[in-house]
Amino acid sequence: MTDMIKSQRSREDAVTGLELVIVILVIIIAVGIILCFHGGDGKANPSGPYTGGRQGLLTSSVRTTGDLLHPVGTVIGYSAVDTVQNGLAIRFKKQDQTKLGAVEMTVSLFMGNMGGIDMDKTTVGWVTGGQNEIIKKTSPSTLICPNWTISQKLNMLPGKSANADDILDPNEQFVLFICPSAGLAPNAQAILTIAPAGDAFPLPVQITAPSFVQPIQALH
Repeated sequence: MTDMIKSQRSREDAVTGLELVIVILVIIIAVGIILCFHGGDGKANPSGPYTGGRQGLLTSSVRTTGDLLHPVGTVIGYSAVDTVQNGLAIRFKKQDQTKLGAVEMTVSLFMGNMGGIDMDKTTVGWVTGGQNEIIKKTSPSTLICPNWTISQKLNMLPGKSANADDILDPNEQFVLFICPSAGLAPNAQAILTIAPAGDAFPLPVQITAPSFVQPIQALH
């Protein structure tokens, strides 16, 4: 009889312990959900570019990550000499074949499909020799330095093409052609920054002019 009572109590203790674990897990999950979505104000715009605003921790984290710009492929450098690349005419106010005059790079969203980046509201900066220059965006066809433009729009998924607008959506790739007001002398350095509007982190790219500048060459 004593053994039966002990066995019954053991089973009851096991059930009670299991129930306690379940209750604790439920509480942890509930608290996590509250923390993630507490403070959301319903202003999210998942179908368009992110415009900021206070949102839940999880939503904000995912969206900020999704809005990160990511460089794709190689950065190409061009000497400061008038040229035409993929139908885009580039014109320098002062030509100098010994200097790096412009760069071309491809960008996409780092991850996620939480909207897009409006490139019309993106700030492009060029820092060299302690001087910070903000380069303005211009429409493609002819690029007169200093300016930058979207020279091509590509898509990573077969069978799809980038939209006609200047909003960088998930899976799209934009080729940017950026031309500062002054070229870089051989071995000189600059920091190119592409900063989307809102709270997304800017994309910094270090540019180093080669010791011998060629008309077109890969930088990194």
